[in-house]
Amino acid sequence: MVERHVAPDASVYFVCIHSNRLLAVERSQHLAVSWAMCPTPVRFGYDPGIGDADAVLSCAYGPGPECEAAGRDPDAVEEIDEGGGIVLWMRRDRSKPTSARRADVPSPLRELAGLAAPLLVSVVGAMAAGWPGALFGLLLFSIGMAIPPLAGCRPSPGFVMAVSALCLAVSAGPATRRGMRNRLKAGQRAEGGGLMPACRAFLSRKMVWRAVAAGLGFAAVAAALTLSHTFMTPNGLGVSGGRAKLLYLAGGIPDGFFTDAAWSTLQPAYPPGLALITLGSYGLAGGCGEWMTQLLGVAAMAAVLIFFCSRMSAQWAMLVLLAAFFSPLVLRMASQYYAEPLVALFILVGRERVRGGQEDLVGWLLIGAAGWFKNEGLVYLLALW
Repeated sequence: MVERHVAPDASVYFVCIHSNRLLAVERSQHLAVSWAMCPTPVRFGYDPGIGDADAVLSCAYGPGPECEAAGRDPDAVEEIDEGGGIVLWMRRDRSKPTSARRADVPSPLRELAGLAAPLLVSVVGAMAAGWPGALFGLLLFSIGMAIPPLAGCRPSPGFVMAVSALCLAVSAGPATRRGMRNRLKAGQRAEGGGLMPACRAFLSRKMVWRAVAAGLGFAAVAAALTLSHTFMTPNGLGVSGGRAKLLYLAGGIPDGFFTDAAWSTLQPAYPPGLALITLGSYGLAGGCGEWMTQLLGVAAMAAVLIFFCSRMSAQWAMLVLLAAFFSPLVLRMASQYYAEPLVALFILVGRERVRGGQEDLVGWLLIGAAGWFKNEGLVYLLALW
């Protein structure tokens, strides 16, 4: 309704049902309206706060009492549209359908191309230094995407490519190459010398291919579920996708982002890791998509499954794990843009490095980096410590 009838520069007020605090369903509705109006803030409340808003969203019994309490003539507004128990009222002088409102939305192909930057950084990092290389590359990419908002601008495709190249250079740096050579030498000794025998020995391990097959099978099912919808609340339209869209369209951090109640449903203080990765994808795509972008969460959860399966020696254990990953909880986290899969990856890879008790700085940094994506990551860091 908002996208059809409300102009991008108009002001919208969302009337709460009972109090100035949003109910759970109202929070989801407010997130949807905020996504549609981004980067314009959407005020909400129950007391007379409508003021001179151009549009009012209220429950089905109308904004008449609210308008009177705000000192406005109810006859100056008219009902424009209704759906889902919500009525859209607008000032009569602003009630004209809008056109070309969604011009900033990239095509599915461009949106998919925007995912190339974080995925390329992860894949090349994995080739250079295994799981730690992939995660460090992704972490550096996320941190790099914080520069444009702090500088008061949006990331350009050139900037995203430059940050990606820097992450790749770090992943293939001297320390990383030295670690890769050490692993290859160990494999060569085990196979009687030679690079190709070591690579063939790794690729010939049945559990590796079975793990990859399990991950791809899970990814196919999770992707089908994910692409049956666009961004959902609270993570897609709010915590991760919504904040990324706001930072992109506002060209930086808007005034009052951490203090204005209108932005509270986006949870501004939530760790920004996934939102900044999403911002980088938007920068490369040149727009804010809410469909193909969701595949980032699918890829992260599939990586968790591959990590587990590649470390199992029994085929029956892999089948049990695969069944667990097809549970409703895991599928929901994979298909609704949760940060949990990335947190799990950082915890698992870091824990694998430090479980022997050695002073492994890389392992502890990976575990601590989980807090860059979700608050609970810091709890895991303290618990493992």
